[in-house]
Amino acid sequence: MKTNFKRSIFFVVPLLLSLSVSGQSFFENMFGGGDKKNDIPVDAEYIAKADLCNAQYASQGKEYEKFLCSGSEMPRVIDTIVEEDLFSASFCPEKKYGHTYVLVDTTEGYSQKEYELLHDRILASDKLSYIAPYDKLSIINITTKDAIFTEPFFSECKPRSGKTVQEGSMYPMDAITLGKKKKGTLILSYEDFAKKLEDAKSEFVKVGANDSEYSQIMEDLYELSNRSDFQPDWAYRKIIIFSDLLQHSDNIDSMIRSCTKSAAKKCRSFNKIKNSFQEEAWTKFLPDFGINPPEVFVYYLNCESDLQVDTGAVDIWKSYFKEIGIEMKYALESSSGCKNKELVESAETST
Repeated sequence: MKTNFKRSIFFVVPLLLSLSVSGQSFFENMFGGGDKKNDIPVDAEYIAKADLCNAQYASQGKEYEKFLCSGSEMPRVIDTIVEEDLFSASFCPEKKYGHTYVLVDTTEGYSQKEYELLHDRILASDKLSYIAPYDKLSIINITTKDAIFTEPFFSECKPRSGKTVQEGSMYPMDAITLGKKKKGTLILSYEDFAKKLEDAKSEFVKVGANDSEYSQIMEDLYELSNRSDFQPDWAYRKIIIFSDLLQHSDNIDSMIRSCTKSAAKKCRSFNKIKNSFQEEAWTKFLPDFGINPPEVFVYYLNCESDLQVDTGAVDIWKSYFKEIGIEMKYALESSSGCKNKELVESAETST
């Protein structure tokens, strides 16, 4: 197995020894070790309960937060092998629970500060807390002229955080310790994961702030359906599309023109787009995610091109996903007030 020495542990020995009657017992309690037996069997299953998330947001209409925790009620086994390997290249357990792919796409020219605000709406640490332990999160840029699906700039499984429910975790299994695994190492692993995700934020912002004419969402969904790391061997799969939904590619170049550049600013209908293909070509163009297809959530960046949500872009994508057997859930950027520019200008004025 490859090693990654970025996963580091820092011991301040003199200080810790002074804080404990026995240095040995301190390290056993925090980082494992010793011969004490744990009375919880290693192969026990622990529900990563999504009850709190569902109960908290069901009455508030926060569909995105509910989407993040869907699937987390699945029973899962604490993987002591991967957790006790402090130099493992990955936090992923042997069993494949859930995998969420975030597709970052925009044809609009947002500033980097505006995109930082948008990022924090969907991938900030408070949103991350809804994702179940051991689920994998991958983030990829699809704003490119090339139809080839590039490698994700972030792809990692979420380790257990070490936090109890009283400390803010929705998942009781986050704080359970087995074998040599103790709370201290759980916390360090989670902090390392959070730092990697924070480092990926700069790439997310850079990608999002690109003003690109190309937006090959359909092509990249097809490529995603063929990726070896996103097949039905995962217990459940989810796709989050962070986009203005203005498909523009060599295969379909009429959508961006009709939605934004025509006098009426009304998109061509889904049927017209579909009928522009030969039947066999259209069938080959559609992704096939196999059995147990992924759930899809679209965070629609509508403030720039579809503020009143009347161009028909949402209807096109609902029909497209229905065609491949998936119900599209979505949220509007404008639901937060389209205040990104104002917030950025205010921040710049005050500095």
